[in-house]
Amino acid sequence: MENIRFLSLFVLIVSGLLFRPQGVFADDSAETLVKVDKGDVVWSIEDGDAQQIYFSSYQSGKSGWSEPVKVTNDFYRNGHPVIDAGKSGKRMLVWTAGSGSDYIIRYSVGKDDTWSEPESIPSQLQENLAPSVVIDKSGATWVVWSANDGGQDEIYFAKYSGSNWTIPMRVNSGNDVPDILPVIALNAKGTPEVTWQGYRHDTYVQLQSTWNGEGWSEEIELEAASEETEVAEVTEETSTETATNASIANMPSFIEHPEHAFLRVYKSSIVK
Repeated sequence: MENIRFLSLFVLIVSGLLFRPQGVFADDSAETLVKVDKGDVVWSIEDGDAQQIYFSSYQSGKSGWSEPVKVTNDFYRNGHPVIDAGKSGKRMLVWTAGSGSDYIIRYSVGKDDTWSEPESIPSQLQENLAPSVVIDKSGATWVVWSANDGGQDEIYFAKYSGSNWTIPMRVNSGNDVPDILPVIALNAKGTPEVTWQGYRHDTYVQLQSTWNGEGWSEEIELEAASEETEVAEVTEETSTETATNASIANMPSFIEHPEHAFLRVYKSSIVK
């Protein structure tokens, strides 16, 4: 079982550089290109022995991407930033912060280009890594991440209503194998849904659980997409009012290392 643990950490480190939920922004088969009309991008930059988080936003009709804003200025190795915005315009920026062998989840609340002083999500867990964030229709923030409780990696979540965080609770079922790389999003009903990679049947599979109002539903295993699976058609209806995460191909040109960045697109349009 220790070998599985090492495999879990290896996958997590590599995926931290390569894994990003992909949005449909370029459909080669249909020769369709989509541009960002409204979005936020966050990224990390090395700063001596530390790493700092930066933010920029874009809105169609304005003069391109906004001047980058430095959100953190501390001794942490800040990385894997993610961001989402609510209807009120409030943004929640969340990331992993490392110090020595400890890893915690930090966050900052933003309005326009102003950010609150970074704080930590309360957690007694070890190795808190790879967060994902979404703001629901009520304005509450949901954050999920992979953490180690002294045994295997598990998926945890916490909810923020604007004043306090709930106690971190496990999403996946109890087991003695790793669960890593969670992504949280709102489904068609506006309900939080978590998808992650879990070690099952001697391999990693994609699992999913949905919030039922009191807790998380029993996890289900999703079928892996085959190589023949076609990319969803991009239309005027599907490309506007998107709330997804874009690929690194859509990153603004001033970001030197797009693999260390996260682009959240709120609205897009077809240009070809």
